[in-house]
Amino acid sequence: DDDLRAFEITAEGAFMLTGPPASGRSTALMMLQQSLRAALPTASLYYFGNQKSLLSRRPGWTQTAMGPDAASELAQSLLAPASQPATPETRMCLIIESISDFLGSAADQHLTALIKAAKRNDHFIVGEGENSTWSQSWPLLMELKSARRGFALQPESHEGDLLYKTTFPRAKRSEFPEGRGNFVQAGKVRRVQLALPS
Repeated sequence: DDDLRAFEITAEGAFMLTGPPASGRSTALMMLQQSLRAALPTASLYYFGNQKSLLSRRPGWTQTAMGPDAASELAQSLLAPASQPATPETRMCLIIESISDFLGSAADQHLTALIKAAKRNDHFIVGEGENSTWSQSWPLLMELKSARRGFALQPESHEGDLLYKTTFPRAKRSEFPEGRGNFVQAGKVRRVQLALPS
């Protein structure tokens, strides 16, 4: 809302997608996946989530993992490539939907190790979940929260300090329809409206 232009994010490091129910998180993930595939045609895109999700059935994934057991297996297989520096040919983009499904599961430890390695080598990791999930202190969540970077859809003012360690401007919930929220990075906040995927 500061310049009414499209904006860019850098597809490296950790990135959170937060918001209450029905705030547009699933649609936002679809938009991110579509944008990543278009902008980084040589990158590998991996999905961790569940079979009920429409996102899991969209074309463009290099590989998908449904449920904790499959996620554990895929995370272990990706640890070695994630430990190599990202280049246009080797860049990995990991999207984890409903990250709460993996907390305390067979995949928890392996996903945490994968995210650590991917962050160190400038790959891109997106974790999605409800606000109540992100307020917990699991190591898997902390690996993503430490970046203090992401989209906060339909945010409450107190959530900035709680989830991103960044103060959000005061605003009314009525100012945030579905898909609108705060883009947070390096302690700065911009109000954005996310695009709809095709």
